[in-house]
Amino acid sequence: MRDQAEKLRLKMLESQGALGRSIAVVSGKGGVGKSNFTTNFAINLAKLGKKVVILDMDLGMANVHILIGKQAPYHLKDYLEGRVSFTDIIFRGPENIHYISGGSGFSSVVEWSE
Repeated sequence: MRDQAEKLRLKMLESQGALGRSIAVVSGKGGVGKSNFTTNFAINLAKLGKKVVILDMDLGMANVHILIGKQAPYHLKDYLEGRVSFTDIIFRGPENIHYISGGSGFSSVVEWSE
């Protein structure tokens, strides 16, 4: 019964616009245009009045900040390592979009173990 009640509450919140939506743009192959598509899609959504935050999760090869034309002083890596707060890594880009840069040139964020 709790599952049905929870689903109903979520539907009510969604209909009131209280919840945001998440869209993931992914591919197993690099260089196919994920960042270009995401940046252009975000700009177009913002022009329609939507609130948009891009989270560039391409750890080590992130380039949304390059496409936006604004270098981020802090990256997702800085937050994950506890050096800055979450609000410190959110930056304003063009057309009133916001972004969180994954950072470039590092591989120490994710440690794979067997």
